[in-house]
Amino acid sequence: MMKTILNILTVGLFSLSSLYAQDIHFVQTNMVPQLMNPGATGVFGGWERVTLGHRQQWMTLGSPFVTSQFAADFNFFKGNNYGKKGYLGAGINVYNDVAGDAKLGTTQFSLSVSGALNLNKESSLSLGIQGGGAQRSAQVGNLIWANQFDGEEFDTGLASNEANAAASFFQPDFGTGLYYDYHGTKTSFNKTALQKFYAGVSMYHVTSPVFKYYNGSSDKLHKKIVGMIGADVELQGSKFAVTPRLSYMKQGSSQELLITLGGKYELKQGTKYTGIYNSSYVTFGVNYRNNDAIAPMLGVEIAGWTVTAAYEINISPLKATSKSQGGFEVALSWANLNSALFKGRRGKGFQKPGGM
Repeated sequence: MMKTILNILTVGLFSLSSLYAQDIHFVQTNMVPQLMNPGATGVFGGWERVTLGHRQQWMTLGSPFVTSQFAADFNFFKGNNYGKKGYLGAGINVYNDVAGDAKLGTTQFSLSVSGALNLNKESSLSLGIQGGGAQRSAQVGNLIWANQFDGEEFDTGLASNEANAAASFFQPDFGTGLYYDYHGTKTSFNKTALQKFYAGVSMYHVTSPVFKYYNGSSDKLHKKIVGMIGADVELQGSKFAVTPRLSYMKQGSSQELLITLGGKYELKQGTKYTGIYNSSYVTFGVNYRNNDAIAPMLGVEIAGWTVTAAYEINISPLKATSKSQGGFEVALSWANLNSALFKGRRGKGFQKPGGM
């Protein structure tokens, strides 16, 4: 019966001409930089980066909500330090989101470019723009309709006589963001306390795109404002570091505050000058999304590879139905990192400071 109710609610949503759609979200925001701020494109301690993400949510409600994400970004004209005036970044981001029995899906594709101005050898300020679009789709044949009720039960063998009004056209979409990035110096064997700090503000769906369906209804995306801040602070005389993060998102009447209390433990220290050996870490922490979920997370970072996983425990009023099971999220990232003073873009080995 619960499944039938959910199906009917899904259909009902399509009939509302004033429906306002909301974006997907990931709890591990550091693994989806282009979804958080276009200005972060190509802005990191390295040259090329690829990320993959997968998320399943509401598995106890029948058909789970499944989101998959792929992104890649890189930069041009950037040396192995911040000694030059600036550089450019470019990236691509694709995600697919499928929800419920109707397989209500959104496929989003976007290209991002950024321009970073080096404020000094350790920090930069970048402006990014993002352009692309999204396609909506659904499989209404999977749903149960009122005219399939035979007086005693729902008979899915009966024709629904319902058209697929949920199909939509491709809709252009744009975003922009301002991003500040700081990386601690690597010019000595002595660790500095603050190794990384970042902050940014961005806006997505600048033109408030509208998806128009075949039955005349529409689905509008409100502008989304995103604010973010985070740091990586190494504790002097210890192998531990703390990695707090905070992000705030507002889209229409919806708001989300995500607080991350994270940390990492150094398994192996990398060579600061040659880059022959890379540092490796175990990462851990807990995320809190206001009035919605708590998500413990665990991961490893080894030689440019990062693998992380998080599990959401639902604490919202929906927990009675969800049995407190929110969702599972896993992410994989690879980056060609600038992990040493004399490491060049092509890999390990000695290079002149500032060289590509």
